[in-house]
Amino acid sequence: MAEAEGLSVADWEALSVIVRAGEKCTPTTLATTLRLTSGTVSTRLSRLLSAGLVSAADDVDGRSRPVRVTEEGRLRWQRATERRTQLEVAAFSVLKTDEIGILNDLLRPLLRHYEASLGTRVFSRPTLVSPHRNLVYPIALSMRLSSLC
Repeated sequence: MAEAEGLSVADWEALSVIVRAGEKCTPTTLATTLRLTSGTVSTRLSRLLSAGLVSAADDVDGRSRPVRVTEEGRLRWQRATERRTQLEVAAFSVLKTDEIGILNDLLRPLLRHYEASLGTRVFSRPTLVSPHRNLVYPIALSMRLSSLC
């Protein structure tokens, strides 16, 4: 999904954090959210900067060196996210609406458990728009579990 846009999964995850943070965030926010070392974040940001997907944000506090997603970065992130959402909606399309409700009921405790144990919410605010709103939990859980693998 991300690869079709020339993004690695790691690039897509970093762009996701930046976009969800209001299209601007600090390396510390990236490290905390993605549970990465500062060195890994630096490498990832260097790659995104070189690719023109993020740029250094003008900021009063020069120590934090925030980055901002570029128009190109946002477009590529958005296309990759839409592609991922389409694949996930297709994967769950074999289920009837009531079956999706049952699946959500079964997955909700797992999602809460992983959110609590990881110390983070899967979504700080909904960003994936699905024609099947009932798919929020399966999509959220699959995104969280795929990041653990």
